[in-house]
Amino acid sequence: IALGVVSCKNETTLQEYYVENQNSQQYLAFDLPASLLTGDNSKLNAEQKATLETIKKVNVLGFPLKGENKELYEAEKAKLTEILKADKYQQLMRYGGGTRKAELYYLGEEDAIDELIIFGSDDEKGFG
Repeated sequence: IALGVVSCKNETTLQEYYVENQNSQQYLAFDLPASLLTGDNSKLNAEQKATLETIKKVNVLGFPLKGENKELYEAEKAKLTEILKADKYQQLMRYGGGTRKAELYYLGEEDAIDELIIFGSDDEKGFG
């Protein structure tokens, strides 16, 4: 029993965070079908087309910043930043500075990415 209790961590995952907040009044949440992203891919080679076809959907969760929710914005942004610090999220790049930032993370292996995560924030507009 002790081994079971010790081995179970109570860390929130990005998927859990998305599910917990997708119906919140504070958030904008929507899913994009992969077909919307493919468009005219006639200029892609066969390998690129095959890679594009592996995308199933894109989940988007945004927190628009309004004057009355600044404290909640800061708290929720800190939660997401903490979630993305977990070892399973590998950072590919970081862009921006000051009040605007974008970070790119992935789950999986470098040559076999399971999920791609883009976390962007603007302290005047919100985060997504």
